[in-house]
Amino acid sequence: MIHSIGTALPAWSAGGVRIVGDDEDVVTLAVAAGRAALGATPTDAVTTVVFVSRDFPLLEGGNSAPLLAGLDLPDHVDVREQLGGGPAALQAVADAAAGTLVIGADTGGAAGAAAVLCTDEGAAVSMVGRVTRSLPVATRAPTGATTDYADPRLLRVLGVGASLAELDLGQLVAVAGVSPKDAQAIAGGAVPALPATGASAPLFALAAVAEQGASGTVLAIEQATVVAVDLG
Repeated sequence: MIHSIGTALPAWSAGGVRIVGDDEDVVTLAVAAGRAALGATPTDAVTTVVFVSRDFPLLEGGNSAPLLAGLDLPDHVDVREQLGGGPAALQAVADAAAGTLVIGADTGGAAGAAAVLCTDEGAAVSMVGRVTRSLPVATRAPTGATTDYADPRLLRVLGVGASLAELDLGQLVAVAGVSPKDAQAIAGGAVPALPATGASAPLFALAAVAEQGASGTVLAIEQATVVAVDLG
């Protein structure tokens, strides 16, 4: 169950989206969001941290130690660094046991981070379904080389559309990972505008829905992969 949610955005912006400064990365953003979610929670109440991103700064040596230090958590807390986007972060929340802090953070494109603290009390989250399909219209290699086939109609129809057709969805209250225009088209009505489209996006969506006091299905999309959960 979701006990609390914390969010963090960099102070800088360009082209209408937030961008990181020279001394910021996904770890610094994750620490800011995580501390906001933890608030006055006792450190021994957190047993696991799941850190989801596609922009990890330390591929060797790991990001776990600076993350725990920034969060003031003991060094024996289990940290799982998971390479992934919105669907991975949303599923991590749905699968989380009590005492888990899930953090999604992004610096590529629109930057931001959000953290969800799961305990035995709070808003219930249940898994609706997941569809993992391959339609790599955008790719990034370890060398940093990127490709973008820039065919939004192909992705919308043969990617997202085909994946959504495999799920039995209820009332959509938030759609993360796509543009605001596409999110409204998928939901069939108004949904919260989110500041990011990566791993942090569905956690921002959970925060927006919770802030409204609403309930329903939250959707996370990354290319042709889709995860849906029900927020109580």
